[in-house]
Amino acid sequence: MSRVTRCLVTAVLIALSVIMVEPHSSVRAATTAPSRCLLRPALQLAPTDPPSAPAQPNRCTILAIGDSVGLDLGIGLTREFANQKAVALVSRGVISTGLVHDSFYNWPAHLTNYLSRWHPDVVVVCVGANDHSPIYTNGRSVPLLTLPWQAAYQARIRQIANIVHRYGAQIVWVGVPVSSTG
Repeated sequence: MSRVTRCLVTAVLIALSVIMVEPHSSVRAATTAPSRCLLRPALQLAPTDPPSAPAQPNRCTILAIGDSVGLDLGIGLTREFANQKAVALVSRGVISTGLVHDSFYNWPAHLTNYLSRWHPDVVVVCVGANDHSPIYTNGRSVPLLTLPWQAAYQARIRQIANIVHRYGAQIVWVGVPVSSTG
């Protein structure tokens, strides 16, 4: 395993024990439920969609999604958890995607399908490597890193987090590694 992959895997494993994206205040909290995974959330959210298939007892399902960096992270996590029967890992990274250009690949729509199909306990998200351009919202382009761009990007992050929480899963958001520009 390469050094970069090892670092990403280590970061995710650490994040699995300490980091969660909090749901928006409009997302209704339910009673705390026992978790089969490493995280013990402060609150568990009730799914708004039809009930999912029963999860296998004592098995934690992790869904790893993201752009090409997220794809590499999913590969590393798959290797890392390959011999752990208590963990089922599903990796769904898509090259050249992100949150800025949702007309190319709509992460919220695909995420909803993934959650319905695999019913994960934890969703690991790694996007951002391709999000270094203007964001399109309400039919117009918003310049990169302006306050309106930041607000629109934050709204897309919150949308992803709220979808995950509505399905009763926990979310771990992994930042894109810093790389040199020259």
